Amino acid sequence: MSVERVPRCERHNSGGGPWMSESHSVIEEDLAYALPSAVAAQLRDLGLACNNASQLFGQAVLAEEQAADALEATPEEDPATLFRRLVADEHTDARLTFAEQCLATYTVAAASYAAFATTVLAAAVAGTLHGVEAVKPVLPSVLLADPDGLLPAVDLPSGRVDDVLAERVRRSRQRVTAAASNARASGVAGCYDGQSAVAARPDDAVELDTDVPSGLHAYAALLLEVLQLLVTDPRA
Repeated sequence: MSVERVPRCERHNSGGGPWMSESHSVIEEDLAYALPSAVAAQLRDLGLACNNASQLFGQAVLAEEQAADALEATPEEDPATLFRRLVADEHTDARLTFAEQCLATYTVAAASYAAFATTVLAAAVAGTLHGVEAVKPVLPSVLLADPDGLLPAVDLPSGRVDDVLAERVRRSRQRVTAAASNARASGVAGCYDGQSAVAARPDDAVELDTDVPSGLHAYAALLLEVLQLLVTDPRA
């Protein structure tokens, strides 16, 4: 009942190294006071949810690594370790599945955060913040299919946002669109839509990419930084 597995360092990594939990600052008090209360509350909720989801995914990856180490340490083809090998094999398979489920959950939260942060920032630039409505959970597959639909590039006012920050936003969004393109090409974009979607993924399918949720999370946090500047800094 042994299955072939991709090593953890090849499966769950971003930028060429093992996954490290990603955490970003959430909405600050002065920005929260300057925004409609419902908007501020949802930005805070989404920011904390993404940090929590990232941490849970990191814990799942660690558990996966520990299970894989235990499996590797249990001799194969030895009658004296038959049942220990069976238990280690089943546990490793379960940990691999759980890590993928946590990654999908993280992606749902990050996609929703990035979409809402985009909407709020665009409204701030247009002066229509009081018309912003609450966001419902975003299906990552919809966003990955057409990033421009849910994450349109916001036209930042050049006189209020300096070139360095504007370039950071451009590069961060470019990272998101590149990850979306890779997800579409891999044929598993629909598997980012939560735990049940992962469960339906074929065994021989391409593994999910950590850069999808981490890129979305980072982009949302950066948009929040721009929003902070536009809404609370009188010099901006």
